[in-house]
Amino acid sequence: MPDFETDVVHAGVSPEPVTGAVMTPIFQSSTFQQISPGKHKGYEYTRTGNPTRTVLETQLAALERGDKALCFSSGTSAEDAVLNMLDSGDHVVTCDDLYGGTRRLFTRVAAHRGIRFTFVDARDLNEVEAAFEHKTKIVWVESPTNPLQNVFDIRKIADLAASHGAISLVDNTFLSPYFQRPLELGADIALHSMTKYLNGHSDVVMGAVIVSKTPRAKIAPDDRGDSLYTKLKFLQNAVGAVPRKTPFKSPNSSPSIRAWSTSSIPACPPIPVTWQPKGSSMASAARSASESKAEWSRPSHSSPRSESSPSPNLSAEWKASSSTRPS
Repeated sequence: MPDFETDVVHAGVSPEPVTGAVMTPIFQSSTFQQISPGKHKGYEYTRTGNPTRTVLETQLAALERGDKALCFSSGTSAEDAVLNMLDSGDHVVTCDDLYGGTRRLFTRVAAHRGIRFTFVDARDLNEVEAAFEHKTKIVWVESPTNPLQNVFDIRKIADLAASHGAISLVDNTFLSPYFQRPLELGADIALHSMTKYLNGHSDVVMGAVIVSKTPRAKIAPDDRGDSLYTKLKFLQNAVGAVPRKTPFKSPNSSPSIRAWSTSSIPACPPIPVTWQPKGSSMASAARSASESKAEWSRPSHSSPRSESSPSPNLSAEWKASSSTRPS
């Protein structure tokens, strides 16, 4: 399997067939010519699919080691697509520390559609287990959570969900696939607000859902599809919450991911994130590790700061040099 940096640069990218351009063009068209009525060359309307967005979705699936990915106009619209798979009366088990926009979507939007939610401290697996009902369809966690940075045992939670036939979903926004890949831990869906760490430049609002190659949830076929991906793809097209100005914004994210992976790796080693028992947090884990003088090791695919890297005292150096320059 290609390493992370290779996937960041090359996954989903192939020469454009007409001109041979090695980098994906920005396809600005909303509509694509059909060979004959109902017969197209792979694309018909940008809400349904766009070649530029396809490259981004393929790349995201590769980075999360998933099967396929779908991009949406925001993280919450990606979340809403998942909730739209549910019917009135269905039940969701979720963690009690959630991004505020997610909680608002749950309690003030989805609840009015008859979807029910139970909020639990997902660090306590017994509490998670006790929350299941006959109609539980999704176990939904953020790990780490926003804002308290609680971290959960994704593998065990995914196993619990699978044992009840429910979908396991992990919001991986805060760690990104560089540090954590929930699908490799048994989750069915990884979800991102790409606005944050995946983009990293405060110039894109976007969300994504990535589906496992081997989802374990029991999916009942209906007129929306017969698998997690086909249902979500149907909803992406039917609801139309695709990235705004898709042809312009989608390609911006891929270079952002590349830059973030290859040149923005933090100079200090990351805190290794593992499950913590109830009552602990990432901050306390970091303190404990620091106090015990644990030996940190950089991920094998990152490199130490080079001699040409900017000096941490660059601002002071600039001020000193500017004071000697003629006016």
